[in-house]
Amino acid sequence: MKIQPFVSGSGMSGKGMTKALAIIQIVDPEVQLAPSVQLTRGQSLSGLVTKNFRPLLLIGNPHGLHAQMILDGISAGFENIIVDKPVCVSKDDIPKLKKVSQDVAVCHGFRQQWGPQTIKKMIEAGEFGEIISVEGRYWQSSSAQWAVEKGKTSTSTKDWKNDPKLHGPYDALVDLGAHYTDLMFFFANDIPKKSSAWVSHVNSPAPHRDSHAWVEFQFPKFRARGSISKTVHGTGNDLELTVLGAKQAVTWSMEKSDTLKIAQGGKITILQKPNDKFGSQQPPFHGMGWIEGYIEIIHNYLMKMGGNASSTYPTLHESLKVMETLLNIDVG
Repeated sequence: MKIQPFVSGSGMSGKGMTKALAIIQIVDPEVQLAPSVQLTRGQSLSGLVTKNFRPLLLIGNPHGLHAQMILDGISAGFENIIVDKPVCVSKDDIPKLKKVSQDVAVCHGFRQQWGPQTIKKMIEAGEFGEIISVEGRYWQSSSAQWAVEKGKTSTSTKDWKNDPKLHGPYDALVDLGAHYTDLMFFFANDIPKKSSAWVSHVNSPAPHRDSHAWVEFQFPKFRARGSISKTVHGTGNDLELTVLGAKQAVTWSMEKSDTLKIAQGGKITILQKPNDKFGSQQPPFHGMGWIEGYIEIIHNYLMKMGGNASSTYPTLHESLKVMETLLNIDVG
């Protein structure tokens, strides 16, 4: 029986999910997919689930609507749901979502890429020795562009992110920070004993939207620190991580996502992605950027729906630990 995808969201996330489905059909024709149905905002989910197909709900609408749509989808009979991050932006939604028993995947796509997956294996194999710290940055320039161009860019006063009900109480800290924090939790395989943050609202299009943040997590086995920003002038999608260990340091960045820079003492070597196993299955150095993570997660979810062997993917309950930390973090 074919899987019928229903996609909510017409922005970057929703379009990314739809593109991922189309690419999956090309790289794996055995996956039986019906054409996607695009849902409109506020459309009732009641009556969409029938016995004629296997329904799949993909949620890519504004962040503040994610939690309720997960719950509404379950009430409407959806057993299979994939949602973009963050899964919620309100502390009140966390206990409700903790009760969900259905299989809900979350599009924390960066951790599914070759670089972070390889670093995770290196950590588990003890290749770093004692890990001193994990440090990095996730920088974009949307707020800087808005400030310089006085609202003429897509980050305008009409942006849905300017509505706290749709976007939540933070911006950079929770939007980009959710990705960064998920990566740290993934590497640590644990939750932090202590968390803290500092935020700035300089160049913010709306008062609640922090434009720059620092985060620090103290995990049982290492500390992690990140610079999270939407107001670094001249950047694109600049995500970079360095794991600093006693034996070696390893750096991965989205700009060169198919390489790892391995440093030992004063020597640097480059490890290259060896094959086209991940995401769109493009050869190394011909990938599709952040959408690779969408493809990898959705593909593995579809494989599991079909009863086939699949790799693990980020889950709702993993993501709730991330959001519980960020929404309760000690902000200085």
